[in-house]
Amino acid sequence: MSQHKLKTTVAIGSKTVFLIAACGDSATPKPGIVAATTVGIATTKDSNTNISDTEPSGANVITVSLSGNPGSYVVSVTVHSPRHQVRIFRRLVGGGLRRRRTADPPPICHNGAMKQKPIEDRFHNARNDPTLVVIEGFHPLKHAVRFGAELLEVVSRNLKELAALQAEYAPDIANAIDGRVAAIPDEVFARLGPVTPPTGVMAIARRPNVDLTKLLADLNPVPVILLENPRNLFNIGAAVRAAAAAGAAGVVNTGNLDPWKPAALTSGVGLQFAMPVAQSDDLPKCDRPLVAVDLGGETLPDFHLPDRALLAFGTERQGLSQELLDLADYRVSIPMENGVSSLNLACSVAVILYHWKMGQ
Repeated sequence: MSQHKLKTTVAIGSKTVFLIAACGDSATPKPGIVAATTVGIATTKDSNTNISDTEPSGANVITVSLSGNPGSYVVSVTVHSPRHQVRIFRRLVGGGLRRRRTADPPPICHNGAMKQKPIEDRFHNARNDPTLVVIEGFHPLKHAVRFGAELLEVVSRNLKELAALQAEYAPDIANAIDGRVAAIPDEVFARLGPVTPPTGVMAIARRPNVDLTKLLADLNPVPVILLENPRNLFNIGAAVRAAAAAGAAGVVNTGNLDPWKPAALTSGVGLQFAMPVAQSDDLPKCDRPLVAVDLGGETLPDFHLPDRALLAFGTERQGLSQELLDLADYRVSIPMENGVSSLNLACSVAVILYHWKMGQ
């Protein structure tokens, strides 16, 4: 006799379908899988809440509905099987952000043991997959959705808090994520990455393909930002944020730091999805006038940026490489008070871009 028990949160007015799968089975009904089931409210202080509907819809499906005062309650389901190892999966139907939760893939049986790919592995693998990105936090997710990101998985440790954030800061994205967010326990959420975002939501999205040649060949007079070998992911993200805010055509990043890493996405609040952001191993070659932002250049506001400028920024400590300075068509500097040697990368990007923007 095999037994499996699942406790899960169910909202009043929603319908929850529990799928019963045998080991090695893809939720295909088999006679004798389920000998008996027990369904009950595990914890509630509301005596008016009860299970109003329990439908054994087949050999491997149980449908549960709740009635009573509004709220969410913990429901337990226990399944007994005389002949099979069994596992319970949950799928929600109806009820706002709770209306659908896609279960993990059916388990695979190997030598009598059930195995499946844990959610921690999916997020870990996504961090190392050059075709995917991991989004940490609501505000990066908000912009990612707003600018057309292809979301593959979204998880939250608190759906009510997520719904409140969405209603306050991004009501426009409701249709894009409504019903696509899976609730997971705090302890599982904490294992999805080295940093736990305080807004309690994370996602995996498809990384956009950026055609660097097309970006640089665009005849639009809007400048492109070139970040030469930056050393800090948070600076990269903040520079992307400034570029998106000022309306740059795109950002090209050289060096070994990826502008699509979670830390850069967090500091950039997901605005990598707002414009082309490309990674290049070497300094890109193109016909755009190369403008080096350098202490030895002509000072703002006297300098007039040429159309289609490729604006190059170096690191705060070392500045631009001599190779790039030798290639530059123009050099420009930001005036600073005596004793001040440099600005933060993102601040420099913002100053130059808004100088360009105000001169249009």
